[in-house]
Parts: sequence; structure tokens; C-alpha cells
Amino acid sequence: MKNHLKNIYSILLYKLLFWAALSLIALSTYSCSEPASPFGQTDITLSALDASCTEVWLELKFSNLSQPADVAIQKDGKDYLRLLSLNRDTLLVFEDLEPSTNYSFCAIIRHEGKDDKISNTAEVRTMDTTNHSFTWEVFEFGEGLASSAFYDIAYISENDIWVVGEIYFNDTYTYDTLGNYIQPYNAVHWDGLKWERKQMFYKTTAGPSFRPIHSLYAINKDEIWFGNFVQFKNGAINSLNLNISFPALVNGIWAASSTEVYIVGGGGRIAKHSGYSWEIIPSGTEFDLHDINSNSEGRVLIAGGFYLRNIGGIILKKNGTVFEKVLTFPESKEVMSIAPIGKFKTLTVGAGIFQSNDNLANWKELLISNSYSSVVRANSHNQIAIAGHFSSFLYFNGVRWQDKSEIGFPEIPRTIWKSIAINTNEVILIGMATENNKAIILRGKIG
Repeated sequence: MKNHLKNIYSILLYKLLFWAALSLIALSTYSCSEPASPFGQTDITLSALDASCTEVWLELKFSNLSQPADVAIQKDGKDYLRLLSLNRDTLLVFEDLEPSTNYSFCAIIRHEGKDDKISNTAEVRTMDTTNHSFTWEVFEFGEGLASSAFYDIAYISENDIWVVGEIYFNDTYTYDTLGNYIQPYNAVHWDGLKWERKQMFYKTTAGPSFRPIHSLYAINKDEIWFGNFVQFKNGAINSLNLNISFPALVNGIWAASSTEVYIVGGGGRIAKHSGYSWEIIPSGTEFDLHDINSNSEGRVLIAGGFYLRNIGGIILKKNGTVFEKVLTFPESKEVMSIAPIGKFKTLTVGAGIFQSNDNLANWKELLISNSYSSVVRANSHNQIAIAGHFSSFLYFNGVRWQDKSEIGFPEIPRTIWKSIAINTNEVILIGMATENNKAIILRGKIG
């Protein structure tokens, strides 16, 4: 009996020891396991937002990010960039890519040497370059001693183009035999066959009043706004009541619609026409505003400064119904013209040529011209034109800038270019030839 009880106690003791050993093993295993990742609830996504020939713009976004993360960006399956201690969504710009090429990108949170979280794959294709072969045609306007000039252009179609300025001929800007003053022209129109002179005059109680026109904007082929407060709508010339104080010289016009038309001028003046009357829009600056421009992405920007004085420049961006000052542009540099390109890129010209690739946050100067540049316009990332004094002209095909000597620029009198129209098929420059006092149009067909 005693032996039997002894055997039972031994068995129970062995079982207790066995379970105790298992518990110790479990505790040991638990205590030696890795701590839970701080990014267990974090999601990371990567989106392709825009692409040029050599650049892509990616948006890196986090959700439930509990602490700063070290992130590796992979391009085509290989590490490409490492970003340390990110704690917010980030815009990434990569500028060393090849044209017309497919790329795949992903983002990885790396924690203690291991891939902790991996994003989706963002696929993107860069743009192709554009043709830079041009066939040029020159048109000159003006006679006599008075200086003719063109200041702005509105390209509606290849057979519907308006150019404005001041154009003098021997039979204008003078008096007839009866003593009546013969007024000059302030516009020309291309109908597909010829340029026709136009007198887009503001009507006063004393009769039509001539004024040089420095700006215009075509809302569509049937509605065009001119910088002398004239509206050309459905074939009729309408003089707009000026119910505000505004400089006589309107430097730029832009419209979202017939009921949202903006003009800019000297002394920081911005005005909006709502379809019935004008109202002043605060600008927050006294700099002269030279240019207002937009693109298909809905970005609307204004450029300003004091011409050839190089004592300051300003950029304003439209935000809803107001215009906000961009604080990042170099304050000592005047800005004569501006071009928003795609969703994030911007170019300015004036006292230097500057480019921002990150939605106006940072700027770099492009040392690509020795001449003063007065206008920049862009059709896309791979089609940008800059022009200015001394007949200077630069064309960007998506990869590199080419000057006029590389693209078969014709021999013309020394010219100051004032505006550019650019589209897939052609580039048109307009301005004033300082050697012969003529207004000049240079039309370049691409391809």
C-alpha cells in the first residue's frame, strides 16, 4: 500500500515538474520575442501626380502614423532614395529620369533594419520630347515716324488670332483735308488668309477714343476682352462702364468665365468684373502687376515688380476668390511674366529666369540667357518658350533649352518681344522692332 501511494506521489510530482517546465519555456519564449512594431496600424500610400520628360511628382501619404518613420523609396524594385524621420505627408520630386519611359515606385517603412510596411506600387510614364523644327514667317506693320508695337496676343485657332498694340500708318495719326483726326489702329486679326487692321475703340460721349491696347483675353471665339475696357461679343464692340479707379494701362487680363474677369495693372491693382460692374480685389502690394496667367490645372498666378529697377518682385496666387502673396520668391528680383506648368512647376522671367518644381515653395535660377527676358509661356512640360530684348528666344522641348540659333530663327530687325502664343502646332511671338519702328509678328510652324 505504501509503495502504491509512493508511486502515485511520484507520478504527480513528475507531472507538476513537467508543467512547470513548460510554463518556464513559455515564459522564456514570450520574454525573448521581438516587441510589437510601432507601425502596426500605419498605412502608407504612394501616388503619381504629374510627370514631365525627366521628372515625376509623387505624393507619399501616411495614415495612423504614431511616430516619425524612416522610409525607403524604390524605383523599379531597387532602392532609390532614403528619407529619415518623416512625420507628415510629403511631395516627392525626382528629376533625373529618361523621356518616354515607364517607371514603378513604391515606399517602404524600415524599422530596425527590416521592411515593416510596404506601400502600393505607383506606375508612371514620362513624357516624350517635342519637335523643335520650325518654319518661320514674318509679318511687319507700321509706317512713318511713329513707333508701332504689339503687346499681347490671343490665339483662338490657327485661323482666328488677335494681336493688340498700337499701329501707325501714313494715313493715320494725322488729319484729313477737312481737319478730321484720323485715328491709328490698335489691333489686327488673322482670319486664316490675311491680317486685317482693327480699331477697337472705347466709345465716349465725344466719340470713339483711341488708346493703345496692352492686353486681351479670349474667353471663346465670340467673346474677347480688350485692355482698353472694350468687350467684343458676338461681333459687337461694347464699351464697359468703368465704375472704379484703375490705371489707364491694363497689363493683363484673365477670365474664368464671362462673369469672372480679372485685370491687373500698376500700383498693385487688381479688379474683377462680375458681368455687371467692376470691383477692386485687394493685392497686398504696391508693386506694378505685369502679368496674370493660368493653365489647364486651374492654377492662376500674377507676377509683379518695378520694370528694370530690380528692387523687388512679387507673385500672387489665386485661392478661391482672393489672391495670396507667395512669400518664397526672392524679394530682390522683379518678375515680368509667369507661367504655371502642370500641377507644381512654375517659371518666371524678368530679372533672371527662375523655376520652382514644388508648387512655389523653393526656387532656383536658370542661367540660360544673357538677355533680359520679358515673357514666358508654356503649353506643357515639353513645350515652353521664353522671349525678351535683343530678339532673344529660348525654346524648351522637354529635355533642354535651345536658343534661336539652333532652331532656324530668321533674320529680323532687333526686336523686343512682348508676348507669346504657344500650342502643339506653332509658336507666335509679337513685339516691336526697335530698328525700324514697326510692330512685328513672328509665326513659327512646328514640324
